Amino acid sequence: MSTANGATTDLSCAILTRRAAGPASEIHRRMPVVLAEDDLQDWLASHVTRPDAVQGMIERARSEFRYHAVSARLNTSTAEDEALAQTPLP
Repeated sequence: MSTANGATTDLSCAILTRRAAGPASEIHRRMPVVLAEDDLQDWLASHVTRPDAVQGMIERARSEFRYHAVSARLNTSTAEDEALAQTPLP
């Protein structure tokens, strides 16, 4: 990607996971790290480099989520309809 001054920069992203906690542990052994709002700026700051500071942010990450059953068709990339989010019948 080129910037306004002609410099180039790489764009990247990462999805961090951790051992499942709270209700998520009932359905899977891993869960995404969803940082606490108070930690977002520090996470993006280049000055936060100590492993214990980073680990603290991960430990403060949210672990309480609402969840419900969805259709197994959700696992296919061609399925796109509202019925995917409806709770399937037993």
